[in-house]
Formats: sequence, C-alpha cells, structure tokens
Amino acid sequence: MQLRLQQPPKPGEVSVFGPTTARDIDQALTGMLNAQNDLLNAWVDYEAQRLNLDFDLGTMQLDAQNNWVDPGPIRPYQASGSEEPAAAAAPKNCPRPRPCRCRSRCRRP
Repeated sequence: MQLRLQQPPKPGEVSVFGPTTARDIDQALTGMLNAQNDLLNAWVDYEAQRLNLDFDLGTMQLDAQNNWVDPGPIRPYQASGSEEPAAAAAPKNCPRPRPCRCRSRCRRP
C-alpha cells in the first residue's frame, strides 16, 4: 500500500485507489495514534508511581523550587567499590531452621 501511495500515475493514467483505501489509511493512522497515546499513558503512569514510591518510602528529596529530585533508576543495592552488599552475605553463625512439628497444616520439612 505504501508503495502504491508513493508511485505517481503513469502518463495518461488516472490515479484511482480502491473504494476502501481512504478508510484503510484512516484506520491505520488512528491505530498509530492510539498506540502512541497508550505508550505515553504507560510512561506517565510509571513516572507517577516512581514518585509515589519515593514519597511513601520517605526518601523523597526536593530542590530549592520544591520540585522532586529524581533519584535515578532503582537498583537492588548501592555498591561502593568492590564490597558485596550486606544482605547478600549470609551470617556466619546463623542457626539452622528447626523442622516443623505441626505435620497437618504446613508443608515445611
């Protein structure tokens, strides 16, 4: 279809499209506009959720004009140098979990 729209008519030939060409183009443009709107709505919702999360966690920072200071991407931890995160290292003297004695209600060993 796109090539057909770009080709000029041959000499002596009348440029005529099919009876549904205008409708098809209109539907394609409407579909593209709807897809762009959906993408923009999803992105705005994502940014609003990030702002709300920052506020709810109590980590929100504001600049001098009271605008939100974007903390950047969310990472599992902030690595400093070559140190491992504290949560990833297992405690050395952690007791082993005891077996469950209820036998009927849970499936723990």
